[in-house]
Amino acid sequence: MARKEKTLKKYDSLEIRCRLLGHQVPFRYCRSSNENLPCRKIMDCWWQRIEIEPYLRGNFTPDELNRSVFAEPRPKIASLIDLIEKAKKNGSSQS
Repeated sequence: MARKEKTLKKYDSLEIRCRLLGHQVPFRYCRSSNENLPCRKIMDCWWQRIEIEPYLRGNFTPDELNRSVFAEPRPKIASLIDLIEKAKKNGSSQS
């Protein structure tokens, strides 16, 4: 296993209650749930258990962190509109 990958997977077996999903999840989910990038809440959830900021900065590029952890959350209405559009497309393709 390459050094980078070993460092990346260092905390994968730890678990925590996910504030977004409402149940236990392993760290590996938190570090890769956002299109293989960390969840935007990873620092809020893990700061008491591990040194999360050095971990993130050591395993992800500044651009990756800006697109995930430090990105502004999308407004809920935008997410709802996207879900409605996807449902419409799926409904019309099943006809």
